[in-house]
Amino acid sequence: MVWVHLLGKFNLRCTADLDLVKYTESSIMKSINPFLLGLSIFAFMQTPLLGQDNSDPLVYKVEGDSVTVVGCNKSVSGEVTIPETHMGKPVTAIGERAFIRCNALTGVVIPDSVITVGRGAFQQCAELRDVTIGKRVTQMGGWVFSGCSSLTSVTIPDNVISIGDYFFHRCTALERVVIGNGVSAIARSTFGSCERLASVTIGTGVTEIRESAFVFCKSLKSLTLPRNVTTIRNGAFASCASLKKVILPEGVKTLGDQVFTSCRALEVVALPDSLTTLGKSLFWGCSSLKQVTVGAGNPVFSSVDGALYEKGEKTLILIPAAKSGHFTVSTGVTTIAESTFTDCKKLTSVTIPEGVTEIPRNAFYRCIGLKKVTLPDSLTTIGSYAFAYCSSLEMIHIPDNVTSVHTMAFYKCTGLKGIEVGKDNRNYSSEDGILFNKSRTEILKYPPTREGEYTIPNSVTTVSKGAFRNCQGLTSVTLGNKVSLLGMFAFENCGKLASITFEGIRPPEMPYDPEAFTGFQFSKVASNAKIYVKKEATGFKKQFSRLPVVIRDE
Repeated sequence: MVWVHLLGKFNLRCTADLDLVKYTESSIMKSINPFLLGLSIFAFMQTPLLGQDNSDPLVYKVEGDSVTVVGCNKSVSGEVTIPETHMGKPVTAIGERAFIRCNALTGVVIPDSVITVGRGAFQQCAELRDVTIGKRVTQMGGWVFSGCSSLTSVTIPDNVISIGDYFFHRCTALERVVIGNGVSAIARSTFGSCERLASVTIGTGVTEIRESAFVFCKSLKSLTLPRNVTTIRNGAFASCASLKKVILPEGVKTLGDQVFTSCRALEVVALPDSLTTLGKSLFWGCSSLKQVTVGAGNPVFSSVDGALYEKGEKTLILIPAAKSGHFTVSTGVTTIAESTFTDCKKLTSVTIPEGVTEIPRNAFYRCIGLKKVTLPDSLTTIGSYAFAYCSSLEMIHIPDNVTSVHTMAFYKCTGLKGIEVGKDNRNYSSEDGILFNKSRTEILKYPPTREGEYTIPNSVTTVSKGAFRNCQGLTSVTLGNKVSLLGMFAFENCGKLASITFEGIRPPEMPYDPEAFTGFQFSKVASNAKIYVKKEATGFKKQFSRLPVVIRDE
């Protein structure tokens, strides 16, 4: 390569099959007359590059004794056979993005001389249908066939030992793939969004299925994993909507987070004796799941009546989503895992035994048929989204020992009529089914089924985050003169709330999202909503610039 800096403004790159010669700007300008230099460059540009065949649609880069295909004329059409040699030297590599968006290319034959195929080599070749991979290829980078929307079938031979991330990503017509015995891992999102993929044969060399490897493979109904697989990473089979049955081979030791999340057709999962590590939310959204079985020799996990426990049955990990009616958690269980009952839409009631201290995050998420939960006196914590979207839940009793209820614990519990608190609870209290802190200086949750008017007691200084959220029947609210803080989303989505009266003379503090410049305190209230204040009140018009502020009659 020769780089020439001409008149301080232009860079000209000249490439030829010759030894690399480098000149600095100063040495060129001192030793060569600029006029003669210009003539030399012009003459050079009129001469074909050494070794370049103008009839060949491929562009090559010669380095030492080997050649890399680095580009292709975008007008190339039909099938292309990459030559084994160029200028008497072997073609050993296909460079990164060499054939990207060659949209008329329908087939490619990679010769036995090629050893590596670079990242994105055939990316977005929309008409590519046939691929033959040579017998000496060992390394293939990421995104190689990503977006090849006409590709239907590919065989990766045994000589290939590595394929990169997103290898077949968005190959929307791909139906069948054979992966040879040389590949050791199915890389991240290898088959992501291959929505027609129905058959995958995985070679015996594979030991790891990486993150999101088969995500959104909507046509995949079953899969046989080779016996050497030991690790399946996060979300590997997420949203494989047709996947019905999974039998994991002996040897699998680790399942990451959300491996089978949103596999809506999945009914049965068999876990092997070798399994020792389970991630979180493993079967989130698996609404058809009937049972999880565990090998009798597994040292860490066990199953009883299709439910999944840690060995010894002190920790309940999963209740299959297809479980219906009433469920009593076994006596002796002290821990309920995150998302244990998620999407158990047919459950109507649950009894939690003494000894359990926490209802964790997402524990009963989207149990839309759940009407009643009996909580033990040992309970101390109710986590975020613990009962979110439990739209049939009508009443909840918070025992005396509860010290923490997350503000989002009852998010979208649209059927909730009231919350009761044990009289000896030192942290919380309730009045007429409304949840307060013990001293009643903070209102925490107002039942969303209540209709009409409500006056917040004068003892209240804080309206908690989302306290009145989704109270669709609330039409009027009066805030006492001590209210100094309105949490984010406090009255969000109160669609009939038209009258908001402040007894105080100064507006409360309102935390906000710095990116949205609002705290959504009164987002999606009635279109005719107004703020009513006393005549001596100040600062309300500035604070509530999105709602009309009216001086009320005394």
